[in-house]
Amino acid sequence: MALIKINGLSFAYNGRDVLFDVTLSMQKGTVTGIIGPNGSGKSTLLRLINALLAPKSGNVMINGKDVRSYSTRELARLVALVPQNSRLDFDFTVLDVVLMGRHPWLSRFQGESDKDLAIARASMAHSGITHLADRPVTRLSGGEWQRVVVARAFAQQTPVLLLDEPITGLDIRYQLEVMEFMRASAVRTGMTIVCVLHDLNLALHYCDNIALLDGGRLRAFGFPSQLRGEVVDEVYGVRLIKIPHPQTGEPCLFPRYGAAANGVEIREAARG
Repeated sequence: MALIKINGLSFAYNGRDVLFDVTLSMQKGTVTGIIGPNGSGKSTLLRLINALLAPKSGNVMINGKDVRSYSTRELARLVALVPQNSRLDFDFTVLDVVLMGRHPWLSRFQGESDKDLAIARASMAHSGITHLADRPVTRLSGGEWQRVVVARAFAQQTPVLLLDEPITGLDIRYQLEVMEFMRASAVRTGMTIVCVLHDLNLALHYCDNIALLDGGRLRAFGFPSQLRGEVVDEVYGVRLIKIPHPQTGEPCLFPRYGAAANGVEIREAARG
């Protein structure tokens, strides 16, 4: 049985439909990449999975139960979310913020244990922020803060992890480190990860499945190898070149530039 099952999900903001009849499922221990142009409904889908929004129709099931039927505490033990553009305006240290990921597992008025501290420090190490442990979060760069919220989510140790553009603002080294850690966590712990990404090549390489949204509709869902080039090209409105990676042989997508960027056909390019 799928850990997450989305059935005929639709959603509207102020009477305006923004998500239409989306149906898909995510298995335990897999990484699903959500891709699509800006405004296609990617972040809305994550918020519906986490019961932060109520659907117009359809439902989201986790472990065979509608997410809206879980209590707030129960859901916090099932799902961790890394949102876009979150900030804190208080002088908590980095370690304090990462330890917040342990709160769903603590009883009222209970302090963090040595185990909680060890989990938080391990998450910080995997996110490359151990050296920032005592720094106030108000003195972090955007990229440093992004790694903090990722570490906090991993410290929550939930079976489901939702990440909304988790590598935005990171340089390529930390992009790869976060993606490698995400991939390894799914394999090692059986965590089910759903990740909104704008980098198509990172999505193709690190995700088990790809969901392509366009205008609130699911245009494609399946293995990266099943993603049809002409559909991607049509959704993004550009002409892409697909070539094999020289190291792995996996397909990589690159835009054409100038006048050649227009069109609706992805052409295969032979290796040089």
